[in-house]
Amino acid sequence: MDAERFLNSAHGGVACETCHADIMPNETTAEAHPDLDRLLRSATSLYDYRTCATCHPQEYAAYEVGAHAAARARPTEGSEPSPTCGHCHDPHYATASTRSELLTGVVETCGGCHPEALESYQHDYHGKAALLGYEQAATCTDCHGAHTVSAFQNAAETVQACRRCHPQVTEDMASYLVHARETLRAEPQESRAGEYALLFWVKLFFTVLVVAVLTFFYTHTGLWFLRSLHERLKRGRHGGEKG
Repeated sequence: MDAERFLNSAHGGVACETCHADIMPNETTAEAHPDLDRLLRSATSLYDYRTCATCHPQEYAAYEVGAHAAARARPTEGSEPSPTCGHCHDPHYATASTRSELLTGVVETCGGCHPEALESYQHDYHGKAALLGYEQAATCTDCHGAHTVSAFQNAAETVQACRRCHPQVTEDMASYLVHARETLRAEPQESRAGEYALLFWVKLFFTVLVVAVLTFFYTHTGLWFLRSLHERLKRGRHGGEKG
């Protein structure tokens, strides 16, 4: 760990043992520090983030009722557990961020676990505006929340999120597919699997249509050019014979 970077971070004034109580020998901790067996495991996944609630009770309480906590309560065998505090926040080097830095940082953090959502976001207006540096553009946490993360399982949640920036939004407007995917391989349980399939066929149709039209256009233009060239050469040859 870089001690200088830590001292300049948001947690720089916090003593190590405040978060890592087990490094201080006492009646309940007889093991010497460091425990070499623990060094072989991921520190981020190993840490008990309930400790964070000591200084951040509101944020931790909000996390506990969000989609990430719900997913963590029902882990899938063989998959990476749903994120906790340390997966999104660097506990040792985190610093206060400007809105511009936040736009980039949040997208990169969330995109690490949600690459498909990141790709669709970058193709959407919100993502393009953020990429161009427009600081008012919505990023992941502006819509889904930072701690009480919402997966938008119903229209009411979606409308509520959209109205943070667009007060006049209706349910029909909120049904807009921000994370649209043109695929036939969506999971059957996904609520919009049918719409994704429709997008796939529509995209395929227009791709074929555009390719066919351009192929016809350039073929027609090329043949027309060859005919015109042939006619000019023909006229030139006949003119030379007459001369």
